Amino acid sequence: MSADVVTIERVDKRAFEKAFKNGERVAIVKDPNYWKFPWDNQIGGTHQVPGPVGFTNDRLTLEDIYSDGPSRPGEAFRYWVVAEEEA
Repeated sequence: MSADVVTIERVDKRAFEKAFKNGERVAIVKDPNYWKFPWDNQIGGTHQVPGPVGFTNDRLTLEDIYSDGPSRPGEAFRYWVVAEEEA
């Protein structure tokens, strides 16, 4: 995968895990300033970002992903699925 632009969609944890288990490309951000993030925080919001981005379940497990979870006050995971890739 070597996309120049990737569209990511914000999802909740359940949708993230379902997409991951189905082999879809997903992304996660450990955001130290969860409420100050400059993008729209709403579930279903999409953003175009430089690619490539994300990972699939071919080499990772959910345990791997969550092993370094949020540890500071206000820090939180944000879950994304890769909705579209453009070359």
